[in-house]
Amino acid sequence: VTMQGLNVKNVVKRSLYFFGLFMVVKVVMLSALIGYVGITQPERFSKIRHSMVEEYQKFTGEAVMRTATRQADSDSDDCDPDDAKSRLTAFMLSFFVGGWGADRFYLEYWALGAVKLILLGACGIWWLVDWILIASGSLDDADGCDLEDDL
Repeated sequence: VTMQGLNVKNVVKRSLYFFGLFMVVKVVMLSALIGYVGITQPERFSKIRHSMVEEYQKFTGEAVMRTATRQADSDSDDCDPDDAKSRLTAFMLSFFVGGWGADRFYLEYWALGAVKLILLGACGIWWLVDWILIASGSLDDADGCDLEDDL
């Protein structure tokens, strides 16, 4: 089908191609930004996460079992070693299904897990960063407690 000298099929095909390319670049850049802020400024990222939970509570009217106003710099003295999350479990979840945010959900980073799920691990970039963070022991659970060192 042509319209005033333009092939509509080719125009639609090119438009979809550039839209897809734009979305991939957008996802990669957004994931890099989220990862950068989460790694370099954890206290700022924690505040963002808490505000997202509070907004969700206001929107849905649901009461969340866990408090959304935890201290960003919670002391590790408050952590019970019997309740520590397993580093091996987090590592295996990150390796096999980390692209869908399973490792972040396991560590109770609900908002990050949801974003990672929606972005599908940012084409493997965020998956790789989380995998390295868990393997190196740099990533704690959402309460700020160390993971059980069973790796």
